Amino acid sequence: MLSEQKNSGFRQGESAAGMTVRDVLYVLLRHKKAMALFFVVFVCAGTVAILLMPSVYHSEAQVLVKVGRSPLTRDPEISVPQVDGSPNEVQNAMAIMQSESVAENIVEKLGPETILRPAAPHSFPARVLARLRRAGKAAGGESPYDEETIHRYATTAVVESLQLKALGNIIRMSYNAQDPYLARTILSDLLDFYLQKHVEVYTAQVSPEFFAREATKAQEDLAQKESEVEEFRKKHNVTSLEDQRKVALDTVSQIQANLRDTNAEIGASKARINSYEEQLSVMGVKKDSETGQPLVQPAPSAYVGELKQRLLDLRVRESEAERRYPDGALPLEDIRDQIRITQEAMNSEARDAPAAAAMGGTVAGAGGDAPGRNVVSLLETERAQLDGHQARATMLSSQLQAAEKVLEPFREVETTLKRLTLERDVLEDRYVEFRRNLERSRITSTLDREKVSNVKVIQSPTLILDPILPNRHRNFALVLFVAFFGAIATAFALEYLDQTLKTNDDVAKHLGLPVLTTVTEEEFKSCI
Repeated sequence: MLSEQKNSGFRQGESAAGMTVRDVLYVLLRHKKAMALFFVVFVCAGTVAILLMPSVYHSEAQVLVKVGRSPLTRDPEISVPQVDGSPNEVQNAMAIMQSESVAENIVEKLGPETILRPAAPHSFPARVLARLRRAGKAAGGESPYDEETIHRYATTAVVESLQLKALGNIIRMSYNAQDPYLARTILSDLLDFYLQKHVEVYTAQVSPEFFAREATKAQEDLAQKESEVEEFRKKHNVTSLEDQRKVALDTVSQIQANLRDTNAEIGASKARINSYEEQLSVMGVKKDSETGQPLVQPAPSAYVGELKQRLLDLRVRESEAERRYPDGALPLEDIRDQIRITQEAMNSEARDAPAAAAMGGTVAGAGGDAPGRNVVSLLETERAQLDGHQARATMLSSQLQAAEKVLEPFREVETTLKRLTLERDVLEDRYVEFRRNLERSRITSTLDREKVSNVKVIQSPTLILDPILPNRHRNFALVLFVAFFGAIATAFALEYLDQTLKTNDDVAKHLGLPVLTTVTEEEFKSCI
């Protein structure tokens, strides 16, 4: 029977799990023509595809993020780039590089045709671009493929073709294009637009004109306040308020000290008078009922001598005080008051001396002797000194009141002058600050105009004439690999789909009939 006899219902679902090496080789040899055809066709197609693949060229550049501005511009009121090379600053720089605004500037400069046009003018992308333009023109600009859409495609192509990688403070930039010169041109333009955008982002937010206006206004306010302070000084005749106030305070302090000393002397004098009166009371000396004065009078000559001696001592003290104090000083005036009181007492005693002598020196009481007269003399002298101290205390009190009245206006004048001076100082500080910021703002504006930033290009875009894609050797090896195993897979696929009986075992297995002989297809055709 024929070995190629059809049997559509027998070999469906048969598994190849029990196939041997001989069976595998049989399958491969049986479908060798199909395998060879698949291998040749796939290799040819792959080779053509590899040869038609556009070449991709690569351009690289490197920039360094560093401290690029002078410390003179470090001012909290002036917004200038203060970069320390931190990771955030590097990420910000990369974000600006990949921004659509920078890509749009490149597209506007070079044109979307240059960005989207491949190296081969008749290649598939070029034809697609031409069809997009024709579709946009045919639709009157209403088509999704109008100029705006093409511009957006070009912008997206620039952003997607740009590759960035941060290495510390260094940013490595790379751009892929089908033309090496185009790749370098786009990367160079991208660096230029990025530096311009970087300066715009970090430029000072306050212009020098603003600080100039504010400085002029602050100067006018300062001049007006200084005039007000000067007029106030002239009005109150304040040449040196602090010195005048100090002199007034010293005068008040000195008067208060003298008044305290005088009050202390008054108290001591009263104590001594009480002591002398007690001594006279013990001595039995009687007092005048009208005046309360003791009736024992000292001998005129002795009392006058004591007054003269006291007057002489006071004159000596006055001479010493005149050398130590200026005229009008309180210690000097005190000594002069004592001299005046002693002189009046001596004159009064000189007038009363003849009457006392005519009376024979009247003595009352048991103590009409010399000790009694001495106590009476001391008592009278102490009373005279007490009168002098009290007169001096009255005078010092009047002087103290006058000095305090003189000091009162100083407090109000000093408060007002301090307020005016403080306002003037504030305006002066404000003016100086605006002048300083004006100079800094001018420096910053100059740096902005010169495009001085914290980014330094350490490697310009390179021109690499060797394409990085495609790798034709690798791709060809991959095509051979896929073609080889694809041919094998094709043979097994054809074997699985083939429903014919091929061997004696297939006939015995599926038909249950013994095989008597086999006739090949060539022998069968020859017999016909």
